[in-house]
Amino acid sequence: MACRPLAAIFVSYDAALLELTTTAYKLYALCYLFMGFAIYASAFFTALNNGLVSALISFLRTLVFQVAAVIALPLPSASTASGSPSPWATRSHAWWPPRS
Repeated sequence: MACRPLAAIFVSYDAALLELTTTAYKLYALCYLFMGFAIYASAFFTALNNGLVSALISFLRTLVFQVAAVIALPLPSASTASGSPSPWATRSHAWWPPRS
């Protein structure tokens, strides 16, 4: 995939962060399938003059699914594929507060 070379442009200085960014790009690309289906379904019901279903789909896509993703997605990424702790689990990559 093209996600690793693209991520290397920005985070090639840290191998753990590069692995995390590559995984995040893959998840983000997968989300386009679901987002496209939701947009299509909302437009379809709008065209059928069923505004309530269209508004419900848009509301769910905008608020409920995003909140659920924010809560659920960090759970499986507590460690990387190699078994080492994720950069998000440790503060080794943090830019704030600055290290002395």
